[in-house]
Amino acid sequence: MNDEQIDAALLEALMQDGRISGSELTRRIAAPPTRVRARLLALLDREHMRVTAFVDPALIGRPLVAMLEITTAAASELAGWLPAIEEVAWCAHCRSGRVYAQVSVGSAPDLLAVLQRIRGLPGVSRVGTNLIVRGLSRPVGHASDARPFAFVGAATVPHDDTDLIIIRALQLDGRTPFRHLADLTALSIPAVRQRYRRLVSSGALSVVARPLPALLGRDTCAHLVATVDGPTTGLAESLAEIPDVTFVAETAGDADIMLEIAAVDESSLQHRVARVRALMPGSTLRVDQHVEVRATRANF
Repeated sequence: MNDEQIDAALLEALMQDGRISGSELTRRIAAPPTRVRARLLALLDREHMRVTAFVDPALIGRPLVAMLEITTAAASELAGWLPAIEEVAWCAHCRSGRVYAQVSVGSAPDLLAVLQRIRGLPGVSRVGTNLIVRGLSRPVGHASDARPFAFVGAATVPHDDTDLIIIRALQLDGRTPFRHLADLTALSIPAVRQRYRRLVSSGALSVVARPLPALLGRDTCAHLVATVDGPTTGLAESLAEIPDVTFVAETAGDADIMLEIAAVDESSLQHRVARVRALMPGSTLRVDQHVEVRATRANF
């Protein structure tokens, strides 16, 4: 196997299980163990790829998740400033000049505080807010079934402060060794491992690699905003079946539906957009193609 093939095999494995061991990777991949380990270290060091914990936002005290649509005269600069705001998990600068940002907060006053902070940034003229209620997400480039999520409410999985220490450490680095997690929590390694497995088996936590689309050859991505003519019952599920759709959300606010598409080229993107329009006759659809995406913190 050449380096490109080894990297592809590593990515595939890490997108399924971000904590897969180095020994298991060398067993699975038909290449010399030293090369596999070297490529793994190089891959984990890339700017466009992180292994991190994806968690129910309510579990970390941030049950309100919103997508902000920001009108600004300084889009490129704003996309650089937003990651410094703790509540911002993701932002995209689009060709239209708009910037989209996903935020998660603990309460309505917290959301208002974030909005006021962003409105005060240079060049910002308007911040539209869409509260994400429910939807589906799928890893970039995967044909697997989309994973459903629902927001606005309290976490139903029992957890304590020790669980939160583990979660926050894994959000910073999903491959944090159990030995280090044991040091952070003052627990034994078996006890930490048991807590981790309980959180994963409950569905509240998953640790996986989530590379930005460009690393997977998906250089043509877009954010779609729809105002739907009629009820949206079942629409998110139908949209999620379209290839290259990585995220669909039903929202409360200016929009009814929001989507993300990660396509290989312009032609493929337009084909996917045509399929989206066909599922929403009579609806208004805006397509904003990405210039730059910055994923700073993961939630779901």
